[in-house]
Amino acid sequence: MGKKLFAAIIWTIAIAVLSLMPSSSVPSISWGSGLALDKIVHILIYAIYTILLGRYLKEVKLIKWNDYAVAVVFSILFGSLMEVMQYYLSPSRFFDILDIIANIIGSLLGLIILKIKF
Repeated sequence: MGKKLFAAIIWTIAIAVLSLMPSSSVPSISWGSGLALDKIVHILIYAIYTILLGRYLKEVKLIKWNDYAVAVVFSILFGSLMEVMQYYLSPSRFFDILDIIANIIGSLLGLIILKIKF
């Protein structure tokens, strides 16, 4: 298994675990507005996720479409799925449309970084 695939898989698992664990188990960091920090974390997590997926897809060339676009779409869909699963599977977590918006912003930021840097 290549390093890029391994990194993408580990990041996927980490997102799923953090998204679905009870809110009392998620590390809490205090800085300014808790809401703002939460959204910044979502943006960063999904920007990194998109970068990892995009770099892996570009390397293996399994997809005939634009590799980076596929990475963005998958990242957005996965982030949205995690929000829905929080609603149905985690009694201490809830569905938040603002989290989905932050995930989308992060995915698009990841795309910008991919286009500029890679």
